[in-house]
Amino acid sequence: MADDSIISAPADIDGAAPTTDDSGRSNDGKPKPWFKRLSLTTWIFIALILGVLAGLALQGAPEIADTYIKPFGTIFLNLIKMIVVPLVLFSMLAGCGGCAFAFAGIANAMGESISVTLFVTIVAFVLVVVGAICSMMHLATPKHAFAAVTHLLSFSGISVELIMLGVVCALMILFAGSVVFVGNATATLVLGLLGALSGVALAFVTGHGYLISSKPTWNTKKLPLAYTGTAAVAGGFLYVAIAGFAGADPAIVRALCWILLGCVAFSAVFSVAWLRHLGADRVRQNLALCRWGIVVCGLVIPVAAAVALAIMPINALFGVVAGFGLVTAFAGGIALRVLMWVVGAGFLFFFEEAQANRSAILNV
Repeated sequence: MADDSIISAPADIDGAAPTTDDSGRSNDGKPKPWFKRLSLTTWIFIALILGVLAGLALQGAPEIADTYIKPFGTIFLNLIKMIVVPLVLFSMLAGCGGCAFAFAGIANAMGESISVTLFVTIVAFVLVVVGAICSMMHLATPKHAFAAVTHLLSFSGISVELIMLGVVCALMILFAGSVVFVGNATATLVLGLLGALSGVALAFVTGHGYLISSKPTWNTKKLPLAYTGTAAVAGGFLYVAIAGFAGADPAIVRALCWILLGCVAFSAVFSVAWLRHLGADRVRQNLALCRWGIVVCGLVIPVAAAVALAIMPINALFGVVAGFGLVTAFAGGIALRVLMWVVGAGFLFFFEEAQANRSAILNV
């Protein structure tokens, strides 16, 4: 979720720890030990000084640091990176599912069979739910998750994401219920079109929450639009792949292939625009990720696949091409989101770079 998703849960009044006054005594009158009277800032400075002293002492015996200390640092850094993984998966899975539902709603409006649109809706619902679970994993504890839910009206980045998740899931359930139990064509049409709008909006808000003034590489509308484009491409390929194997109406599938091609063009425009916003230096620093992840997997192959789908006959090969386009488009979307974190939170990789260049650093 967005950067403001690290929410402090409300205090647990019943189980709250005893408070202290300026004299260093708890509210039960007992004096606190000296180490509990030190502030967090003081402890940070103490740890910093101890770390510097330990580093100086171990300069002559680096094998001790490598054997006994480095594993703890590696675990710490990996735990930090694990925070990012659920956020990347959440935005891509939820965005892809929402946009696949959007394609299903459009196809329903064009007269596609109920069986195809219903199956796509079920798959899209699963993707959105799995994405929501990834988002809850980022919040780490049930208390934080509960706090996020109870603060919906704050309309923070995470609140808007949760609201849109609820709206999209509700519309998916209502759409499926209308198809299976009600059979009212007008209600199904309205729910499908509302679902199309909300699905695209969900893809947008998963990126919009990262517009933070303190992070210039994130603070541009090009980023959420690139999020939307990559999610729309993956969701479009997902729908077309299922439609190709499910024997959907060829005329409708063909029309949706052209819409998919438009989504690819939209994604290309704003992905490239965001890369230009990053600047040539940052792109060069992450050249492999940009070239093979974003450009090749996220743009070049999806363009070729979308063009091929728009002109080739709808048969078994059609479904294979659509599936291949889905895999590469999904990989490209993941690459764009990973790059966002790399350029926005580069401190995660500072220690790895320092380790790789340790000899050069020590010789300065």
